[in-house]
Amino acid sequence: MYGVDVDGNVETMFNDVQTRGPSSFHKKQFRDYRETKKASGEHLEPVGDDRLDDELLVVFGSGMSASAAVVALENLAKQICKEGLLIGCGRRFEQVLVYETVEGDPVPQFW
Repeated sequence: MYGVDVDGNVETMFNDVQTRGPSSFHKKQFRDYRETKKASGEHLEPVGDDRLDDELLVVFGSGMSASAAVVALENLAKQICKEGLLIGCGRRFEQVLVYETVEGDPVPQFW
């Protein structure tokens, strides 16, 4: 999940926004996990109807105007083109984020 403001600041958000329960961001829902399992030939459970699959969730703050929303979304698109889309997070005992480039290549970033 990303937070974007009209000044072009893009922030990766993990637990900054409360969704539905603490298990909302389970590793099995991240693209990286699912792509790794698929590549190794393992069976994947279908994504439930109550989960996002190939959709995009956009939530605008109460103070954001339509013009500011356009600027923020353009800034997010630029950020994804530049650094990739966050598709996964660290495995057990690893501190790594996995991004996917626009070309479809996974890029781990250790921290």
